[in-house]
Amino acid sequence: MSSRQGVTNYTRDDIERLLSMIAREASPEECAAELHRSVGSIKVKAHQLGVGFRRARRFLIVQNLDLDERAAIFEQAFARGLPIERYVGLLLRVIAKDNLFAAILDDGAEQRAIASEPRVV
Repeated sequence: MSSRQGVTNYTRDDIERLLSMIAREASPEECAAELHRSVGSIKVKAHQLGVGFRRARRFLIVQNLDLDERAAIFEQAFARGLPIERYVGLLLRVIAKDNLFAAILDDGAEQRAIASEPRVV
């Protein structure tokens, strides 16, 4: 059993809120206060998710994905030991280099993706 007291795991909601705050360019201190965590804990979790607090390094394409899609990309990047920005960049580079656009977005996949996008009212 761990000797760390008061340690709680991050819930899916906590992770979603953290990613949202980082996307809105909140500071680590603001995120820590909002999530009732230490600044160190917030920075470690952001690193584990492959996102950083430095504005120049943010890769905002993943903001348009739902939590499950984003988590799948984060897991793949983490498994390869890559930051999310680099992993997504590599994916896009391979798709472009090997001309995989049609293979990835056939008519059915594109329509399913469009249908699943959240509607803004």
